[in-house]
Amino acid sequence: MVEINLLPWRDYVLVYQRKQLKKILLTAVLSAVFLVAAMHLLCSRQLHGLQIRKTQLDQDLSQYAAQQQLRASMRLLHTEEAGQSRSRDDTAAGKLFVELGKSRLSGVCFTEIVRDRNSILFAGQTRSAADLTDFLVNWNAAALFSELQIDQLQLQKSHLMQFRFRGFEGSYLPRQAASNGEHPENAI
Repeated sequence: MVEINLLPWRDYVLVYQRKQLKKILLTAVLSAVFLVAAMHLLCSRQLHGLQIRKTQLDQDLSQYAAQQQLRASMRLLHTEEAGQSRSRDDTAAGKLFVELGKSRLSGVCFTEIVRDRNSILFAGQTRSAADLTDFLVNWNAAALFSELQIDQLQLQKSHLMQFRFRGFEGSYLPRQAASNGEHPENAI
């Protein structure tokens, strides 16, 4: 009978299987390491992009807050100026109406009173130019204006004089507009 020794073949198979197992384990470990490294790289790039975006948003937020503070302070300043201007205008208008109420309008009838910038336009009718002159000379409200300027004085068919004059407030006078090369009627 012939004897066959199978032990070396088993040894070769065992060595071969160990090598294959080592290759599979090494491939699995390297794949896992590669996968973890790739995920780390991907997440770190996303994190870096988000940090840049966060920095931009923080800067925008600080600029927005600064703009809001500036707008609030400008609004407050404008409100204070408008309040002071309005109270000054209300005071001047109140004084004007008080003086108009006190005045005896002998022969003078106002048909229109209009505020335009730094002037107030008065329009109306009177019996004569002398009545208008007498009224303006004795009118206590004339002290509220820096200058009074008669724009129109015209005789109507009804034998009444139609007039239009302006009272200038403050330091704005038609002469200043004329010195700047403007026509006084256009300056108002």
